[in-house]
Amino acid sequence: MRILPHVQKQFTVLTAAALALAGAATLGAAAPSGAAVHRGSAPRPAAGRVAGSTVDGLVVKVGYAENKSGNAPAAGAFPTPWSGAASTTFLGNPIPGSQSGCGALQCWDAGAVMFRNQTSSPVTVSNVVVNVHGSITGGKIFNNLWGSFTVQPGQRVILTENPPATDPGYDNFDTSGYPSACPPHPITVAPTVKVTIGGKSTTLTDSTHVLDTGGIDPGTCSPSHNESIAWRRIGTGTIPFATGTRVAVTCPTPWTCADIGGPIPPGSQSYNSKTGKWTINAGGADITGTADEFHFVSQTLPGNGSVIAHVLTQTNTSPGAKAGVMLRATTATGSPNYALLVSPGQGIKAQVRKTLNGDTQKLANPTGTVPAWLKITRTADTYTAYTSTNGTTWTLIPGSTITINLGTSMLAGLAVTSHNSGTLGTVTMKNVKVG
Repeated sequence: MRILPHVQKQFTVLTAAALALAGAATLGAAAPSGAAVHRGSAPRPAAGRVAGSTVDGLVVKVGYAENKSGNAPAAGAFPTPWSGAASTTFLGNPIPGSQSGCGALQCWDAGAVMFRNQTSSPVTVSNVVVNVHGSITGGKIFNNLWGSFTVQPGQRVILTENPPATDPGYDNFDTSGYPSACPPHPITVAPTVKVTIGGKSTTLTDSTHVLDTGGIDPGTCSPSHNESIAWRRIGTGTIPFATGTRVAVTCPTPWTCADIGGPIPPGSQSYNSKTGKWTINAGGADITGTADEFHFVSQTLPGNGSVIAHVLTQTNTSPGAKAGVMLRATTATGSPNYALLVSPGQGIKAQVRKTLNGDTQKLANPTGTVPAWLKITRTADTYTAYTSTNGTTWTLIPGSTITINLGTSMLAGLAVTSHNSGTLGTVTMKNVKVG
């Protein structure tokens, strides 16, 4: 939430408790004894990289800190520990005192990421990238504002706004300022935190929307909310402020959600159980040729059946970006598969790869773009594609039927590629059905 120029310059006095939470120490003070050393170096610990809120032995938490101008946080809402805490290195600074609405107070209004080392070895993080809706107009990507740092055993490092690695200036890590829309329509694209250690990267999904304060800017809502959110393990908990809306924390059962072929940047997904809508972010070069790069949301189809999806929206990252339904033998990049995919500028494509690492054949290419109803079916070794205008009456796509042996049990689901390496595209789908 930005501090508007008309905000009163005379402040009500914050409670002593709120000031204690904000902390009186600035980053310029010496780090506590034994704390992590900024830009240090150390070997990676033996702990393996795992999913969730832990990476290479570091527990990762996210929070949001707002404390300014008579808008003090509720008790327990401001993330603590904070600046000046023991066993903590703090890489950030308050909003500059000259900022309207803060004066000489230690004012904060930004997301924050905390790393705690639960191993017996130092862990050096070479890069942190926070992506808050970077795939959507108005979103932001905060790329390595803090430089390299080392988290010593039993210590913490906190990253937040105005770190010393950049020119201190308000808003260089204000993660809640977009969008300003209030419920019931929060952004459902979850923020992510990408952590690089020892040359390898792990992306953690802030699926409960801490860094973007529930997918809205609560400070602009009526009544205005203080945006503070206490530390929370990334990917766990409940969504703040977004009343009546719940997005799945992880890929919901029985689905499996993963990238195929290692697309850069990595993809992600969220599922809104209230509306039945999938939001899938994907990079990747293409789904074609002898190998694929895309994001795949799938479940097992043990025999005959269909995959249906209503593709609602698709980012035009390329005229050949693809999104739709797929039946696939395995998760190998060159796996045999049968798919029906819609694109921004190249129509709807029914395509097949008959053999492992074989070439992809385009069977049919009717006109069309989103929104599009897509359906593929398997009956024994015969595969067929359909479109619809209402999701009830289906029209066979001429030329799409083929008889091939892709195996007994298939992976059935949703496939998305941006057809633009290095760029994420976003697709939304509803009415998804497998069986």
